[in-house]
Amino acid sequence: MPSPAVNNNAKQVAWSAELPASIGLFAGIHQKQVAAIMAAAYSKKLDANQQVYQEGNKADRLFLLSAGRVKFYRISKKGDEVLLSWLSPGDAFGLGAILQPPYPYIGTTEAVQDCEVYAWQEPCLGQLVRDCPQLVENTLRIVLRYLKTHADQVVEVLTRTAEQRVARTLLKLGDETGRIRSDGVEVQVTNEHLSALAHVSPFTASRLLNKWKRSGRVEKKRGKVLIHSPEHLVID
Repeated sequence: MPSPAVNNNAKQVAWSAELPASIGLFAGIHQKQVAAIMAAAYSKKLDANQQVYQEGNKADRLFLLSAGRVKFYRISKKGDEVLLSWLSPGDAFGLGAILQPPYPYIGTTEAVQDCEVYAWQEPCLGQLVRDCPQLVENTLRIVLRYLKTHADQVVEVLTRTAEQRVARTLLKLGDETGRIRSDGVEVQVTNEHLSALAHVSPFTASRLLNKWKRSGRVEKKRGKVLIHSPEHLVID
């Protein structure tokens, strides 16, 4: 099943200097070759709440997020959404498309705000991999990074309290995607998403945020948390 997010009529684009130079997908690849890879990509704008692909679908596209934020999740047997990670600009996903035959998408990706992605598909994707084997090595490194994040989460669930996990998760989101303001760092996250990433119940996440709000450490708004003093949120 083709991905609903990108199609053959999408606009073809060239390398954008606005993309971070530290993109993992392009690590160790010469700038001229990166430009050729980007020239083979298609660009597509996504509306908020638009799915990029669904779990189990054939991995027919490799994606690179250039603007906005995408959530990566799975659906439980009860029909609940289980958030696995946030994707930020510079993150590559749909990595199973690199393999031959492709490995099916292991989760669902959905834009949480207006986004833009670059995408590669066959036959050009296979040719890019043959011309630039470094892409395969970089993909493996990205997968191992995701695996490390998952392993770290398992260890934290077993060794840290709920309050420690929520605080560390909130600070991590602030470092990765937070918006710096004069009165602190603003993080776009709901109670449900924060609880999923910290492996606590939404009730626990809400209770802790209210506790920190009373002490003046955070301010809670709809879909946002303003961390007034990140250093005071650190819980060893």
